[in-house]
Amino acid sequence: MKSIMRTLMLLGLVMGLSLCLTIPASAKIIPRVTNFVILVDQSGSMFMNYDKGNRTKAALAKEILLKMNERIPELGYAGSVKVFTPTRRLIGPETYSRAFFRPHFQALPTEGKVYRNLTALGPAISDTDNVLQLFTGSRMVVLVSDGRATEGGDPVEAAKALYAKYPNLCIHVVSLADEDKGREVLKTISGMGNCVYAEGSDLLSDPTALQNFLSQTFYEEIPDEALVAILPPPAKPPGTLEIITIHAPYFDFDSAEINADYIPALDLVVDKLASNPNLSIVIEGHTDSTGPAEYNQKLSERRAQAVQAYLLKKGVPADRMTVIGWGESRPRISNLTREGRAANRRVEIRVLERTGQ
Repeated sequence: MKSIMRTLMLLGLVMGLSLCLTIPASAKIIPRVTNFVILVDQSGSMFMNYDKGNRTKAALAKEILLKMNERIPELGYAGSVKVFTPTRRLIGPETYSRAFFRPHFQALPTEGKVYRNLTALGPAISDTDNVLQLFTGSRMVVLVSDGRATEGGDPVEAAKALYAKYPNLCIHVVSLADEDKGREVLKTISGMGNCVYAEGSDLLSDPTALQNFLSQTFYEEIPDEALVAILPPPAKPPGTLEIITIHAPYFDFDSAEINADYIPALDLVVDKLASNPNLSIVIEGHTDSTGPAEYNQKLSERRAQAVQAYLLKKGVPADRMTVIGWGESRPRISNLTREGRAANRRVEIRVLERTGQ
């Protein structure tokens, strides 16, 4: 009898695990962002009971964050946790690990001062810039709040200023709003960046909703068969004698700065043009697909312009160079892997024979 019971218990455990592990075995998990700030509202209204229930909004926020922490994959993010009011930084930036972040979430209070503990939501959003400016690459803020703003500036305007400063930023929202006005504020903040808005009650009651929120914010699942998608090499445009690609380590993420490793390749271009006055070049900048297409278009132009500026300093006449930015529209390799995205952050120099000489 004991043997049968043990077998049934093991079978139940295996079935339970199979229900929890919803990521396909044939999929790879890759990060959507490189950096994040979790901003947690601890003003007076958060210590009030949620929607006339028997638990405070702060208690629900703490439970949500602990559940999130157990499900966020450790993919090398740099993360920070801030609370308000008053605004203070609890962690970071630190490389994300569940074990390190867990005690900080566990220490969040669930009860506190309600009266005269005003909500400075706008200043708290603005203050995240103190951490965001320390990051390079894609940034996101996960705002956990009820959307009330009773002190300081307009939170929508504060968010708008952050979006303007960091075009690749997303402010995702976990809402514990129990008033229409607070809900409207939070939806406006996330909507300005086409970011994710989630009701905290849904994340607590539905494991699928929680996983969907995390997979839309922290990571994405890529099927193994998609990871090997290599695009065919581009054909040489008419009149092109040669295509010179500025190779590894390519450009850093979200950067147009020329790495010292590129200089020998660029100096070869200078020599080629100096010894062949009948040649001209087209400098073409490219990016990976991370971030908005409009932002990537401008980034690709800056990369091409950085190469042009170096060649100008080396004496190449401006009338022998044309600069084009292609944004993310012409990937060399699939953008589904980190390696593919790195390869697509490049500048290609097309060598042409000058006409009308």
